[in-house]
Amino acid sequence: MKTQRILCLLLFVYSAPTCIASGDDVVKTAQKEGYSAFHDAVMQAGLYEHAKKDIDEKGSLAPFTVFVPTNQAFEALVKSSPEEQKKSITFHVVPRKKIENIATEMETGVTTVGEQLLFAKENKIFLDESDTKASIIKGPIQARNGLVYIIDTVLLPAGQKATKQTPSVQPHETVEKQVPTAEPVKVAPQSTGTLLTEQTGQALTNGITQLTQSMQQLTHAVQEAQRQASEKTTASNEQQPIIVS
Repeated sequence: MKTQRILCLLLFVYSAPTCIASGDDVVKTAQKEGYSAFHDAVMQAGLYEHAKKDIDEKGSLAPFTVFVPTNQAFEALVKSSPEEQKKSITFHVVPRKKIENIATEMETGVTTVGEQLLFAKENKIFLDESDTKASIIKGPIQARNGLVYIIDTVLLPAGQKATKQTPSVQPHETVEKQVPTAEPVKVAPQSTGTLLTEQTGQALTNGITQLTQSMQQLTHAVQEAQRQASEKTTASNEQQPIIVS
């Protein structure tokens, strides 16, 4: 009897997942394992209410098999909109199934919550026809309502590629370097334009003043010539003899 109990215990340990089951759901389990980026993404997307449900709970999709990308994998992606983030998370969750043998159970594909087929081939998992493949680096980790695997890449559907985001420090440094260079370039044309406008206006004003003075001098000269001509005519008339018939 004792021997049979020992054998049963050994069989249970051998057939059980690699990690001991916890009382946490799949999302909290991932967080406790140190993969907080996935936990935060689920919370922000408003999916935790579904992810925390127990297997026998009404409306539950548990048990889940969840493929959790590392924090570094999440950080390597450009920040997406809440809608895109929510959709992306659903590609990492297989509902109503605890997949303990990846190679055999995913060879022909399993359907994710996001209605994408997820395959396993040559120690890689990937969505149908996608070039983005992820390696499982840890798992299975058993949670209260499913299994958790840790993968090194965010799963992306066919036609979509990961785009690395620029580190947060670099844009700040770039802006600081560009500002001193941009300010002189921006101000210089305005100052030059203003200077040219002032100089042109002053020159135009001086020209008009000189032209007015010249016209006044010309008018004065004509009037003087007319006066002198009138005086000569009068003097000439006074000198002519008066002829009496």
